[in-house]
Amino acid sequence: MDTSASAGVRFMSSNATRPVKLGDQVSVLIEGRLSNGDIFDEKDTTPQKFIVGDSDVIPGLEEGLLGMVKGQTKVIIIPPELAFGPAGDTDNHVRIPKSELNLLYAMPSEEADLQIGNYIGLDNEGDMAKIIDMDMDSIVVDTSHEVCLAGETLHLSVELVGHTPLEELSPSERLVVPHEISPGDEETYPEPGKKSSRTRTISDLRLGEGDTLAVHYEGFLTDGTMFDSSRKRGKPFEFIIGSGLVIKGWDEGMLNMSKGEKARLYIPAAKGYGDHGAPPAIPPNADLIFEVELIQIKKRH
Repeated sequence: MDTSASAGVRFMSSNATRPVKLGDQVSVLIEGRLSNGDIFDEKDTTPQKFIVGDSDVIPGLEEGLLGMVKGQTKVIIIPPELAFGPAGDTDNHVRIPKSELNLLYAMPSEEADLQIGNYIGLDNEGDMAKIIDMDMDSIVVDTSHEVCLAGETLHLSVELVGHTPLEELSPSERLVVPHEISPGDEETYPEPGKKSSRTRTISDLRLGEGDTLAVHYEGFLTDGTMFDSSRKRGKPFEFIIGSGLVIKGWDEGMLNMSKGEKARLYIPAAKGYGDHGAPPAIPPNADLIFEVELIQIKKRH
């Protein structure tokens, strides 16, 4: 059966009875095809394991996994904006003088191979870059590993071979998932299964490392003791997500929020202040509760 989802991902699947949800750990086997049927990723014998919502895989795959059950196979059709973005993204384009090629890069076997569309080696690890433009003195390469998939609609045949619910994971493994108090705009991070009022791009759908967030928050110990509040100071707290300047639980929880949303984050000590705590307010090995409001998002780009 072919159905529609909020962000343009379409599913063709069998019946499912026990759904995967945000924060669950999954193990999957994947075969990837392009719209013309060409295989770009053959199914491996070793499952890929990750936490749904941890942004370790493309957004369309995470969305497509929601609702699956162990043993189920589903074909997930993912548009470019939820995969590797549109063709022609210049973020990974690098101009290299030809005079530096022999010193820094693995040259093609012959000068005649230095042509648009061919590849050069970036280092001794086997990473490659595609030549996308050139002139008499230099070449322009795309260093993105996904250069061949940019602009492509992907057809992923996904078999769910393992599923561990969030609550069965150890505290250090659990993704910090926001528990909604009141909704946000559902544009910057739409709730799975809900349609948006406008056409979105991948940058709308996902916060990313380097984005600056402005938040109001109140922090509590599990006995209800408040240890900090930006509201009492009368000024939102700003931080760069993924910079390591805040506790890990904040980075994880905020990634799955939308602008304007108010939520509660339950953060285990392992993703808070750990064995040392933050004296005198936060004792060692303290689990924490934060009530947060995501006020503003400033994208890195």
